[in-house]
Amino acid sequence: MDLLQSDAGSAGSGHFLHSQGSPESTQDNTPSSTHWKGYEETVLLDFLTQNLSTCGDGVNFPVPTWKPAAKFVNACTLPPGMTCANRDAKGCKNKWTSLKAGYHYVVYIKNTSGLA
Repeated sequence: MDLLQSDAGSAGSGHFLHSQGSPESTQDNTPSSTHWKGYEETVLLDFLTQNLSTCGDGVNFPVPTWKPAAKFVNACTLPPGMTCANRDAKGCKNKWTSLKAGYHYVVYIKNTSGLA
């Protein structure tokens, strides 16, 4: 499915990832369960980079990768004043899938736009 189609489809359906308030975090600097802060994404990518030898074709990591990934993200050292949402295996896998799709979309735009 095209990334733009998935965004348009969810906006029209009335289903939103965030209800009210800032999508960045709650008022006490605790990230919402659906929105990841940049440092959380970086920690997840660090873990996955360390475990590249376990992934298969298309950089698809096996199911047993995701539980340790969640533990790694939840145990990360945070910037002062910030807290981490309790990430689970499914959330880590979904975040990786989303990041990978975004990367492929950027590569597609770069290749079709003539930008090099």
